[in-house]
Amino acid sequence: MQMRSDRVSKSPEGLSPAGVSLPGIDRRAGGCLLLSLLLLEPSRAFAYVPLRFVSPFLRPSTWPTARIPLSTMIHSAGSADVPGNADILAIQTAQQSWNSQNTSYFSFAPPTTSASAVVNDGDGINCILWDETGSFFAPGDTTLSATVIRVDLATGEMRDADTVFNGVANTWSTANSTPAGQFDIQAVATHEMGHVAGLDHDAVLGASLYPFAPSASQAERALASDDRRGLTFLYPETLGQLDFRAPATGEGDLALATGSIAGQVLTQGGAGVHGAQVSALETHGGLVAAALTAPDGTYTLTGLPAGVYQVLANALDGAVQEQDLANGGADNFLTGFPMLFLGGNAVPQGVSVTEGSQATGANFALSLPEVFEVEPNNAAASAQPIVPGASVSGTLAGAQDADYYSFPVAAGDIVLLDVQSGGDGNPLDPVLTLFDPSGMLPLVSVDDTTGKGLDPRIGRQFTSAGTYFARVTDAFSQGGPGYAYTFAVEPCLSEMEPNGTSLSARDLSYGERRGGLVDGGGDADWYRFSGRAGDRLHAEVTANRSGSPLDPRFTLVGPDGVTLLASAADTYGKDPGLDFTLPASPATANYFLKVESQSGAGAGAWYCLALDRISMSVSATARVPLGTGVSGAVTDPFPRVAQPGESFDLVLAGPSLAPDATARVTGAGVTLTSTTGPPYALDAQGRGVKAFSVFISPAALPGLRTVVVEDGRGGAAALPGGLALWATSAPGEAAVGGGSAGLHWIAGELSWAPVAGSSGYDLYRGNLTDLVDTDGNGVADSYGGLLACNLSEPVAVDAAIPSPGSGFFYLVTAVNALGQGPLGYAFNGLPRPLASLSPVCP
Repeated sequence: MQMRSDRVSKSPEGLSPAGVSLPGIDRRAGGCLLLSLLLLEPSRAFAYVPLRFVSPFLRPSTWPTARIPLSTMIHSAGSADVPGNADILAIQTAQQSWNSQNTSYFSFAPPTTSASAVVNDGDGINCILWDETGSFFAPGDTTLSATVIRVDLATGEMRDADTVFNGVANTWSTANSTPAGQFDIQAVATHEMGHVAGLDHDAVLGASLYPFAPSASQAERALASDDRRGLTFLYPETLGQLDFRAPATGEGDLALATGSIAGQVLTQGGAGVHGAQVSALETHGGLVAAALTAPDGTYTLTGLPAGVYQVLANALDGAVQEQDLANGGADNFLTGFPMLFLGGNAVPQGVSVTEGSQATGANFALSLPEVFEVEPNNAAASAQPIVPGASVSGTLAGAQDADYYSFPVAAGDIVLLDVQSGGDGNPLDPVLTLFDPSGMLPLVSVDDTTGKGLDPRIGRQFTSAGTYFARVTDAFSQGGPGYAYTFAVEPCLSEMEPNGTSLSARDLSYGERRGGLVDGGGDADWYRFSGRAGDRLHAEVTANRSGSPLDPRFTLVGPDGVTLLASAADTYGKDPGLDFTLPASPATANYFLKVESQSGAGAGAWYCLALDRISMSVSATARVPLGTGVSGAVTDPFPRVAQPGESFDLVLAGPSLAPDATARVTGAGVTLTSTTGPPYALDAQGRGVKAFSVFISPAALPGLRTVVVEDGRGGAAALPGGLALWATSAPGEAAVGGGSAGLHWIAGELSWAPVAGSSGYDLYRGNLTDLVDTDGNGVADSYGGLLACNLSEPVAVDAAIPSPGSGFFYLVTAVNALGQGPLGYAFNGLPRPLASLSPVCP
């Protein structure tokens, strides 16, 4: 199966003599070049996530208003796979998808075609072209396409964006039905034009900006509500602004007709959780909007029609991860926590939203120990005290900044001091220094620790009791927004002898650290832990790389105390580590870890053993025939599409997904039960794979539903938008009822409730004098003519004023690809005929 992933990466950047920008970043003239790649293999996202190249705290990067409509140029050669100009027309259609958003003032100008279109970061034109010779993509590179964006780092304004399709390694299509193994130009271009507008990747499955899609897919052609709200957030139509186009086009100010939800995601220690995905679900379970939390844990869900919503927070550690965002590697997102509904997973709390207002205080408290760094702490005298076992979320605020922490130890304690920065792309290269109790004498300083990339760890057995100090700095004395890290003081609880056999093994639990000494004469230390089928564990020893003379190895032993399951040695230098998934049976059992010496045992041969269970998440799914179960299922990170009335097996895959995990789909009309086929297996990646049978009621409302998985011991994960229910008929009647549901005026614009399964709305206007029935057939002589067609959001503005003594009436109907919804009912109780409208929307 072919697939693509859209990934953002940064690296040193230059321009070739031909003017082609090579992959990466260029800080010349205060600018930044970002390369957005569409790949064939999955990489490691709010409805919307705006691009922020300067700081996660500052406004998103957008095009200046004066540059809109944005100039575009398509290379006249197009794709070698597509005859004529069908490829150029497909790109124009993709641009039109973004142009048609009636609550945003962003648009692409009608493109020109020219043989001179090249990747040029200084012309301010969105050039779009195919690389058919390998001049842009390296030999063997199967990347689908790339968008290079130049941003002014001083202001955050976007200056240039160019898009290149890989015509060497991939086959392109504009066919009505894309053949297997080929890629739809309009779908890929729609995704890339979202990046050009200023939107990052989106963790909502079913969004056009979701990073993954298979070959032959055309799903990204249609914008999801989160894509639309993202564009509106960046470029909102606002009543009163000088370039507001509503009087001519029926466009409207979405903020006036909708509300928002604001809150904060915090740890139990009060630290903000950065990078949590927070989603708002409407009453029938459909996902309306989502957001990624800011570094302080705050979030705002915008563009919510009046109603009651459930709100959930989940970690960005499933199919989409922080590295899939443009600046994600530098953001230091906090992951590994269970999905949580506001108010609790058992009985989620409803949050009421009204038009033009914000519901505040929607706060989450996660069971995580992190606390905030407290300034000033730039010297030992002002060091922030840390309780052993706790961790702190900190930032090096500027150049030359240093953060000091103090912690107590007893004589003989073995302690790990650990710094974790954001990973790929994080500007911070942390250095960790340990000081004696005076705070003056450095005992050891570490820049990079084997097995931790650029991050440091200090392990030590303390010979003297006291309060010691640790300092975090940057290797290049830099700092500022994005220089984030987590610092932890991890005590390694002392072993208790005798523990030389499985019968005398000492208890160990997930998340604990155990410290010990390996004496000479064949000494071995045994530990016993309770494991569950499908648990994905990580075990690691720190010793030799932190100065211990011990060269250790360890062995994972089965419940019988004899069977060897796995062993490790010299994984990180001379220290061992392994990742292992416990077998599918037994359901629960005691397993063993044995630590022993390859060499260096004896006096001072200390070690610290860490055992962690990788938190449950769902990273891939599959749809197979009902009753098939996991047999032969090929899982991938794509969203699953279904229609009301269908039944099938849904297969889920992810680390630590257990055989007894349960699953459900949000909203009414979708039921999950045990499959009659094989229900569970472990795949080659060590993930748990579990199947459920899905039964969808014919009356289930269309929309992006969320798949929720729970493991029965506090673990929970979510796939926002993981099951997309597509409409099987034209949408229902629009503007039914009174209040905010019916057609009404608010702050000078028309608004009405969204209709499930609609892709837009047609708005008609007539004179009140036309609402007469001269022939007595129960139908008015006229129900008006079109005012605006295919409005993307249920809001519009009419600048016209009726003449004295007259008035206007309005009629709105929902539409989708299958047709137009009903026009309501006439005086005689029968549906209003389309013939009573003139002219009509095409």
